[in-house]
Amino acid sequence: MRLPGSASVAIVALVVLIAAGLSGCSSTLGYAAQINGAVISQSSINQDLADSLANAPYVKAIEGQGGSVQGSGGAGSYSQEYASTVLNEQVEYVIESQVLAAHHALPTAAQLKSAENELKNPPQQSGMSYYSTFPARYQQVLIKDQATNDAFLNYSTADLTSNTFSQYYHAHLSSFTSEWCTRIIVIVDANAAQQVDPAAGLADVQKVKALLDAGGDFAALAKQYSKGTGAAQGGALTGSAADGCLNLSDLQQLAQSSSSLAEAILQAPVGQVSDPIEFQTGEYILFQVTKEVTAALGSSTVTADIRNTLGQQALLKLLLASHVNVNPAFGSYKPSVDANGNFLGVVPPVVPTFGVTTTTTPTPSGT
Repeated sequence: MRLPGSASVAIVALVVLIAAGLSGCSSTLGYAAQINGAVISQSSINQDLADSLANAPYVKAIEGQGGSVQGSGGAGSYSQEYASTVLNEQVEYVIESQVLAAHHALPTAAQLKSAENELKNPPQQSGMSYYSTFPARYQQVLIKDQATNDAFLNYSTADLTSNTFSQYYHAHLSSFTSEWCTRIIVIVDANAAQQVDPAAGLADVQKVKALLDAGGDFAALAKQYSKGTGAAQGGALTGSAADGCLNLSDLQQLAQSSSSLAEAILQAPVGQVSDPIEFQTGEYILFQVTKEVTAALGSSTVTADIRNTLGQQALLKLLLASHVNVNPAFGSYKPSVDANGNFLGVVPPVVPTFGVTTTTTPTPSGT
């Protein structure tokens, strides 16, 4: 899901005109949402949800990240939160489509084919793609949505200048860190029965931390105390970057086994020794980021990141300016951002009322 922030006034004004001039593209009976006069039918969202439930690897992945697709009603039901998320994304795609249609910039056949290739061959760092395990009908929905998103990004950022990229880059320099050179000290103690002794480990890690705070040499202390694989190299945490440091892909892999350590590395000031991080296994870790490498302004990854961010900002302004009405069964619509700057959009009802299951197959009607 895309979370957004600054479109041109012209685009925002266009949405207001669309809202005033469009009649609904279908009856409002059985609607899931009404967006600037257009309608997303409840049956089409029900079918999207049913297709999601049919993708077992995808459902398992969502649950592994702490989310939920299946609802409390048992087999064939889906969670209120997931239903609202799916609807929220479709609201975004409808708004993007309205702008593109008004400028005769809807995805072409070639762009749809390109979107299909994107879904079939995602970037390596994005992780496993679940596109191929969705039902054929939903694959076509995903292709259309991806193509719409790509076309909107191209349209909303078409007028960006090199000066715009430079200003954004220098104002958000910390966002473009590409490598984290890191070293760690792993402390793990065992008792007489050769079982991990967390209490002894805590005492030792506190002792090592005190030595480091007093000016002790990190590499020497790592060789002396660390049980980590890089102890002999002064605690070096080896990554796949050319210089042996961690890149973003390495941190993503690290997060799968230790999200707390990966997050701490991302947030750590360069040169500062961390506080002890405790693991459920009874291990303790101290780490230090010795250097950060910033990606160059002219690199393709930086250019793409800036374009994506500014495109999301354009979408946010559209979302704030659009007229959206959501079926109470799905929740309510809040055109605002939370304390973290995330757009709220479709918010699930406090008391869930949406309990449709996938035991029947509704007829997709689109928008």
